[in-house]
Amino acid sequence: MCLIHCQKKKPEPIEKTSGHILIVEDNPTNQRLLQLVLEKLGHTSSLANDGKQGVALFLAEGFDLVLMDLHMPVMDGFEATTAIRKSGASNADLPIIALTADVRHGIEQRVYEAGMDTYLSKPFEVPVLAATIDAAIEMSGEQQQTRTA
Repeated sequence: MCLIHCQKKKPEPIEKTSGHILIVEDNPTNQRLLQLVLEKLGHTSSLANDGKQGVALFLAEGFDLVLMDLHMPVMDGFEATTAIRKSGASNADLPIIALTADVRHGIEQRVYEAGMDTYLSKPFEVPVLAATIDAAIEMSGEQQQTRTA
């Protein structure tokens, strides 16, 4: 208990990352949910309904991160990630986080072989998604600073 000249320390504000995120997801409900969550977390987002649209949007706009569903029509998340990584774009090494309900043996290995940085299993908790996104964007920013230094 403080009786004389007590000063309470103000908590240091937590610096949150924010970014422009590409959501590549074919399920409209999942799309809307992800958009709402990202908005609440301070991010902006764009939507692609399949991997082919995702690659086209990636090439047309600047993104900080991609949330990539794995199983979609037209082009799946594995093919889309490979296309992004091989595109030659200046940000082709941006973080790509796989989102999947697929729990088959070997899926994790396929995710990494395709060039994705990590994955989250659906359903996931919002704090886990937020921490994964923040860490990926922060790490990506540090890597870019190292390359330009």
